Amino acid sequence: MATRKLHEMPELDAARRDLIQFVESEGVAQRFNGALQAADGDGDNAVNVMGVIGWPEWAGGIDAKAVQQRLEEIGDGDVIVNINSPGGDFFEGQAIHNLLRMHPGQVEVRVVGIAASAASVIAMAGDKIAIPKAAWMMIHNVWTIAMGDKQAFRAIIGDLEKFDQVSADLYAERSGHPFRKIVSMMDAETMLSGTEAVEKGFADEILASDKVKTGAKQAATVSARQLLLQASQKGGLSRGTSRAALAQLNFGKPRAAEPDTLRAVDTAGITAGFSAIEQALSELRKAAFKTE
Repeated sequence: MATRKLHEMPELDAARRDLIQFVESEGVAQRFNGALQAADGDGDNAVNVMGVIGWPEWAGGIDAKAVQQRLEEIGDGDVIVNINSPGGDFFEGQAIHNLLRMHPGQVEVRVVGIAASAASVIAMAGDKIAIPKAAWMMIHNVWTIAMGDKQAFRAIIGDLEKFDQVSADLYAERSGHPFRKIVSMMDAETMLSGTEAVEKGFADEILASDKVKTGAKQAATVSARQLLLQASQKGGLSRGTSRAALAQLNFGKPRAAEPDTLRAVDTAGITAGFSAIEQALSELRKAAFKTE
């Protein structure tokens, strides 16, 4: 049974979810090595949270539906959740966190590479959290691209503050730090090494190095994601807009039309770079066949 008395994250209105993301920063991009995996990641009770939160597995990510299916396969027993993710969709991260908190068995989280942004929210669901000295955990505020008049921006600021407060409450509860200190850490986009994460209460113990391995197939997936970013930039998009565009694409995940919702990404900019992204996808297919 779960031993740590942490609450589930409150359900937030997802009507504006297109606007709210945990987008990876330069620091996260430099530290994320998608080839890192758990040595026991193929175990019967393993849940692997790898890649971008909210992307399907074939695109190098993980979503709440996949985690739910895996938990159903495992049953009510104890689980080991292996995490190596640069972050992603806030609402998917929230949903995965709650799925793990509702699980009747013991939840042990192992950060094998990095748990940044939305992935750090997921990590907080562990009854026990272990992280190698050379691994990373990062917390920061949610992120958005927006446009509109002053009324629209007031509404967006209200949304951002609400989502940040929910995350800060969670980090404060888990670490034991005062809420105001957590807010300051999030404002500063705080990167914690494995040792610092344990010292500051974001993790419980150091994970032995033999619990981590390098997987070539995952490395190929991450290279393909970088290829998409590079291709979109060649199409005329800035690095920041390229990341935001890829985060919003969600690889075919259907969304209801919301005519009154501000668009989170410059549609014209995405269109300009789309032919380059299509070319990158073609290269991705070739790379995938080569690694099979």
